[in-house]
Amino acid sequence: MGMISDTIRGKDDTPRGHFQSLLTSFYLPDALLVASGLIFAVAAYTFVRDHRIFQHEMGERLEREA
Repeated sequence: MGMISDTIRGKDDTPRGHFQSLLTSFYLPDALLVASGLIFAVAAYTFVRDHRIFQHEMGERLEREA
């Protein structure tokens, strides 16, 4: 967090600059968490749908071969 905060702050060495950069740097992990959660939800939804399609197609192929 400190490295991110220092990068955001730049050369502003005032207490307000320190506070604002720390505040902003604490939002970054939250944003990444939300983005990761959304991506996981989309992946889970598409996996279930694709798995059903796969089972349906494999079932048809197995019936044809039998």
